[in-house]
Amino acid sequence: MAKGVTNQPLVIWVAEQWYSHPEILKLMAAGHRVVNMSGAPKLGMDGATATPPDLILHPAAHFWTDAMFDYLPAALTAARARRRKKA
Repeated sequence: MAKGVTNQPLVIWVAEQWYSHPEILKLMAAGHRVVNMSGAPKLGMDGATATPPDLILHPAAHFWTDAMFDYLPAALTAARARRRKKA
């Protein structure tokens, strides 16, 4: 696996204001599926694949703000751990 490319891609829903944030663009480049929430996903489904998100980055979820991008690595680690427990 090339450096910077994930072998554990996550489904991440992101508030519209952060969809083009540099950290989000890095996640996309690494192979994560990032869904812009401006399309208002339906109750836990992303519409295209009916896959629930592993992580939601939105002001209404965990009070996510610009200042919290410092905690993105910890949020990704926690999302991966939750996904492993489901499997």
